[in-house]
Amino acid sequence: MERSLARRLGVLGVVATVVGALASAGPALATTTTQTISSAGPLTSLDVGNDLDCQVAYAGWPGGAFYPTESLGYVPATGDCGTFVSVGANVYGPDFDENYASGTGIALSTEPNYVPYTPGAQSAVTGAGTSASPYAVTSSAAAGATGIAVGESDRYVTGQTGFTTNITVTNTTGASVSGVLYRAVDCYLQGSDNGYGDIERDGAVACSSSANDTSGGPAEELDPITPGSHDAEGYYNDLWGDVDAQTNFPDTCDCTISEDNAIGLDWGFSLAANTSALYTVHTNFIATDISSSGTGSGSGSSSGQGNQRSRHKVRVTLRQLARHHRTRRLMSLPAGFTGERVRATLHGTGVRAATGTITY
Repeated sequence: MERSLARRLGVLGVVATVVGALASAGPALATTTTQTISSAGPLTSLDVGNDLDCQVAYAGWPGGAFYPTESLGYVPATGDCGTFVSVGANVYGPDFDENYASGTGIALSTEPNYVPYTPGAQSAVTGAGTSASPYAVTSSAAAGATGIAVGESDRYVTGQTGFTTNITVTNTTGASVSGVLYRAVDCYLQGSDNGYGDIERDGAVACSSSANDTSGGPAEELDPITPGSHDAEGYYNDLWGDVDAQTNFPDTCDCTISEDNAIGLDWGFSLAANTSALYTVHTNFIATDISSSGTGSGSGSSSGQGNQRSRHKVRVTLRQLARHHRTRRLMSLPAGFTGERVRATLHGTGVRAATGTITY
């Protein structure tokens, strides 16, 4: 803990100076391109760069959901959100120098082993925004001359409070290649650059508005659908340093510390010649009901967002029951809670199976 604190204090002056310079530099001259999924919300826009970075606008939130929140007003609108791959001596990822500003340069994108992707083809937005036909953007990029290609499909269904990213890593060479795939974001949680953290037993990791997400308030979450991931939540500069180190995330969380935080997932891979592997991540958002505070316009009261808050309350309650080993407890579901499934995992000596019903 002391070593971690010393690291933070040691870079504090540099952080303040460099980030301030970047933020005041204004928009860059973009050579990368983006596609924007626009919808009725609650994700009103999802911007995806052809270099595999992104930004999200959530109904009622001021600015973007990822640092720098101001990037939504510029071209490209993307922020410190993206897909990275470590192969050989280098880490490959988005060209953050093309963005409005970035906090990755302190520990990642200005390091000698960081190489921007070579962007490939990117589709226009397709789909109708329904479950049967989600909005979708497909993008592709090459990790230099390594022979590793990264394809990405980002999908969104109107009314949902998150989007799905499918990442395909392909070895185009005639020999086996090993590396690490990362998905990471610098959180800007409902207008705040500071937050706490939480890690779920199923591997999901979140930036939250309370320690260990006990309040069930605003949160941003990376939920790994593909098993075998490692995770991290903590000070943003530490997380980008972990990516630059080209190792797995340490499976740690600064859960009870309020700080300028970020979250990430990774998977180690080993691909035989001319083979591919698919990895899937859900990026989820939980928001405060802005309309109930008397300061909002009512955009926070959409059925999708209300349902997500209800789902989040249920998850918090289940977590608390599990921590206290409580069984056969009645749980009241919030009004308006519809159409959701709840997953629970049992842990402990002698636990073999569980049955139960949630009726609504």
